[in-house]
Amino acid sequence: MKMFVYTYILLVLALNHVVFYAQDLQDELNQSLNVNTVIIARAYQDSIILRWGVTKPAVWQIANLYGYNIERAVLNEPNADYSKLKFEPIEGSPFIIWNEQNYATYFQTHSENDPQSEAVYFVSIMTDVFDQDTDTPPTSFSAFQDDLNSLKEGKGTLDMKFGFAMLMANKSADAANALAVRAVDKNVSNGMTYVYKMSLVGNSPIYKVKESYVEVKAEPFDSSKYNEEIFYIDGDQEVVLSWNSSKDFNSFNIDRALSKDGKYTRITQSPILKSKPIGYDGIERTGFKDDSLTNYTKYFYRVSGNSAFADEIVVGEVEVMPKDRTPPQKPYLELPDNTTQSQVALKWTMSEPTESDLKGFLIARSNNFKGPFIRINQDELGRNSREFIDTTFDTDGMNYYVIQAYDTSLNFSNSNVALATIIDTTPPIKPVILTGTIDSLGIVTITIQKNDENDLMGYRLFKANEEEHEFSVLNEAFIDSDSINQVIQTVFKDTVTLNSLTPYIFYKVTALDFHYNQSEFSDTLKVSRPDTIAPITPVFTDVIVRENEVEIHFAPSESIDVIQQTIYRTTSLSLPWDSIANFSINQNSYIDTNVKQGTIYYYSLRAKDNANLFSNYAKAVYGKPYDSGVRPPIENLKIFKENNNIVLTWEYNQFNSNTYFVIYKKDSKGNLKEYQKVDKLQFIDTSILKPSNSYAIKVFTNDGGQSKISNIVEYISE
Repeated sequence: MKMFVYTYILLVLALNHVVFYAQDLQDELNQSLNVNTVIIARAYQDSIILRWGVTKPAVWQIANLYGYNIERAVLNEPNADYSKLKFEPIEGSPFIIWNEQNYATYFQTHSENDPQSEAVYFVSIMTDVFDQDTDTPPTSFSAFQDDLNSLKEGKGTLDMKFGFAMLMANKSADAANALAVRAVDKNVSNGMTYVYKMSLVGNSPIYKVKESYVEVKAEPFDSSKYNEEIFYIDGDQEVVLSWNSSKDFNSFNIDRALSKDGKYTRITQSPILKSKPIGYDGIERTGFKDDSLTNYTKYFYRVSGNSAFADEIVVGEVEVMPKDRTPPQKPYLELPDNTTQSQVALKWTMSEPTESDLKGFLIARSNNFKGPFIRINQDELGRNSREFIDTTFDTDGMNYYVIQAYDTSLNFSNSNVALATIIDTTPPIKPVILTGTIDSLGIVTITIQKNDENDLMGYRLFKANEEEHEFSVLNEAFIDSDSINQVIQTVFKDTVTLNSLTPYIFYKVTALDFHYNQSEFSDTLKVSRPDTIAPITPVFTDVIVRENEVEIHFAPSESIDVIQQTIYRTTSLSLPWDSIANFSINQNSYIDTNVKQGTIYYYSLRAKDNANLFSNYAKAVYGKPYDSGVRPPIENLKIFKENNNIVLTWEYNQFNSNTYFVIYKKDSKGNLKEYQKVDKLQFIDTSILKPSNSYAIKVFTNDGGQSKISNIVEYISE
């Protein structure tokens, strides 16, 4: 049963994630024939471990037939041209996959000592991978085209072999040796830097296989460089962990203990595959959720990464305590009662039984349905409280209430929002009409000065053809106290005929509050009917600014005889307007793409009627295409020691007087912290930590821009 579960897990991993992944063979016919190879290395003081591979199953077939060349050159100076180095084969090169005799010898040696070991299990799977003869690679590209259907049928088997093989190489050093994708170079000197080159022994008649290189310095291996901060969210009976997804690991394991020095137990049934969610800081992270925990109990977690070198390295530890995050049930607030002119009585109910950890209640009030709500009870209301008297409410405004229940863990729940109806017999003050105009179409626009009352509900508009006549209600514009829209209408429209014997129209308004108390009439507005008036001026309604364009929305002129609209632009209101577009009367938006970032553009609009009369210029609006603020990172970051100081140098193509750099340095706990700010392409650190010093650099500009943080460089003290 154990082997079955293990094989199933390996199957899922092979199908979802391998370091050297297999691409769809059908796509290979339509893609470039250039194929990359991969070689990585891990350095020790007396040896260097190498791992390599190819990226296409078809090329892997060729490598299995002919093998891999691994060559080495000594690097005596930095930034040397690899093509000019003198490479020599390392011991064991070329590397050829095991034959039947190699497998037989391995099992004879290892199975007797520990037949249940993982190494023996992984290598035994390798014999299944190569159970069937590997097909000989096709000798010409036309072979793919002539027999494409056959190729598709064989694709699944080849991909599966390739996937299993690469997974086994990641899980077992012996399996990697059997596949000829691993070697240990013991002929190295501590402190020396080497360049290794990987290439295929045989040539592909179809693909052009590129050589790959890796540069590595022989020095003691320090696993502490992988120590990362483990981020966590302490939820209700659960914990969510996340950590940086280092490129050196392909999956992770989680261990848990009940004390820091206690026994850790593995809680991941299978390795967690590295994922790539982008955090708020742009760093790739992998996550894990552990649930069914006991609240307020400390848990200690250890995260370990699995590398292509078939080992497991601890990347971080963290202590977490899950907490109660479940709020109590919501109270139900009854309709508040304005019992007297100085009191509002509040009552609420809770469904029984109430939660055992319910602690009490808070009373909050606002003059708006959407808030913000401010606490008004000074004394604590206990868990059995169900009533409250408010004596500080706004007698002239709106009073919305909400009850908050909270528990011993300070989890809160809110009741429904309820409005108190306040006793009020005072009407609003007399309203004032600011302006009244009429256009060539007989459309009258009346603007009212908004009253200051907090409980203002709106206005009634009255109209008459003669000042001595009785005024009749023309329009009522009231807001709903429970509506999200709380904007009082102060601009009213009316349409009158221009062919009339009466030269004037007369208007009055009254104001009403939420208790329907009505003010006295405003002064009478007298509006004169015009003989000839130009079109109504269009109105801009919105300006949307993007990086490389300005999008303008507007309401076209309401005059019915308009035949054309013209939009204008200038970079200064002191300069003349330039016409940039003419369009129909139905168009209500325009996108200006002929813009530059950082430049302010002013826009106006005019309408023309069929009598060639132009409206006024629309009130100018402006837009400034913005800079996104993202700056490119530094390049070619180098670290070296000079005069007992650590020197960092780097390159930045956009460096100028508005640019500066922030140096980050790992502290003694391995955390990357902000360290220094410099305005040049070099930094000298006189404070050297032992045994290692790690840095990264981020670009900032004075206008608020910034880049992603650079890769971390490290200097090991001698």
